[in-house]
Amino acid sequence: MPLATATVEPGDHLSLRIDLDEELSKIVEGWKIFPIRIPSEEIKILGGFTVRDDWTTTVTLDFDAERPLIQVR
Repeated sequence: MPLATATVEPGDHLSLRIDLDEELSKIVEGWKIFPIRIPSEEIKILGGFTVRDDWTTTVTLDFDAERPLIQVR
């Protein structure tokens, strides 16, 4: 399931920023659902990637979502 999709201009890109909606974000533990607080309301990724106009480019993010998140109970 994609975290985000976007149309990006072809070329070399040095970073990626994903804006998050705190009201739509949550942690699910079994049957319990907890809201989370996202202080910056964004994920910033530093590192380059190239988008070509004749290809589909996929950027995969692999991170431990529990570490940077603060549960609000």
